[in-house]
Amino acid sequence: MLNKFKFRKEEKLIHKLIFEHEISEFDFENLDYEELIKIASSQLVVPLLYSKFKNLNLVNFLEDDFRKYIKEIHSINFNRNYILIKEIKEIEEIFDNEKIKFELLKGAAFVKKKIYEDIGERMIGDIDILINKNDSIKITRILENNGYFKNKPVTKFWKKKHLPRFLNIKKLFAIEIHTELIDYKKKKLLNADIFRNSKDKLRHSLYTKHTILNFQINDFGDLKGIYSYRTINDYVRLVKLFKVNLKLYKKSKYYNSFFENIEMMKENNNEYILINNLHRLRFFLRRKIKFYFHLDNLVCYFVEVLPKRGAQFIELFINSEYRKYVVNKTLTASDSPNNNIL
Repeated sequence: MLNKFKFRKEEKLIHKLIFEHEISEFDFENLDYEELIKIASSQLVVPLLYSKFKNLNLVNFLEDDFRKYIKEIHSINFNRNYILIKEIKEIEEIFDNEKIKFELLKGAAFVKKKIYEDIGERMIGDIDILINKNDSIKITRILENNGYFKNKPVTKFWKKKHLPRFLNIKKLFAIEIHTELIDYKKKKLLNADIFRNSKDKLRHSLYTKHTILNFQINDFGDLKGIYSYRTINDYVRLVKLFKVNLKLYKKSKYYNSFFENIEMMKENNNEYILINNLHRLRFFLRRKIKFYFHLDNLVCYFVEVLPKRGAQFIELFINSEYRKYVVNKTLTASDSPNNNIL
């Protein structure tokens, strides 16, 4: 049962698009377009669908309303990423003039490195930048002098991998300055100093590692037993472009569960030679039994949130600036009920 796990037809179509498997007319028969949109939207890959369908000359097989919708989303995202490239260049010029060494990360780096054939296919939230921790104060001053401001105060006790996000009312994208690549307690799994000082060949491998670990650890993908089509597509693109050696990544549970998900999506073609029945059993139960799904999510919530809440409450007592920020957010919470106060 576990080795023959079946995905829904809509999911299988997305898998074929990401892994560049052959697609036939049969794949569009009885396709539930509402379900496809629901899945693609939750996974932030709607623009990716349009880009793939267009490149494969498959748009004529699509239902009209669906085709128009994903085309519009792709167009919006293409224009956003065009602005992104412009804002990246502006930041690079500012940092170069100040002789600040830095590295772009994640989506911003991938668009800049042109790993996508179409800049509109990748949805990006902000500009992630890795710096030397010793430059944090200097970079804060530089960004503030150029119209940016922090959305939260810097924490003292609560250790994070990045500074508070920097916003600019004249810019579309926020900037997130990272001093570490992985959440603080697991930062040794991917050393930020090695990443910053690496040469191209090694850095390409480290970009691929960071793509996997960022989702598996920072976004709690491994904890929650979930996968990300956006991350998997980034991984596939990086491996294809930079010829990364897959054997380098079979050394921890975070890589193994990531590859296990890919193995299931590829319907056990044994590219990674991994069969983790416990991982597959959990995956199966989450999708088939609603009670287990909610119970599993509840356990994950406590594992994820409790350590964070403890650090936040300690921060309240020792950091007056953070305390003032929380009080102000609490007073305005009625106007924005979905705000994350802490």
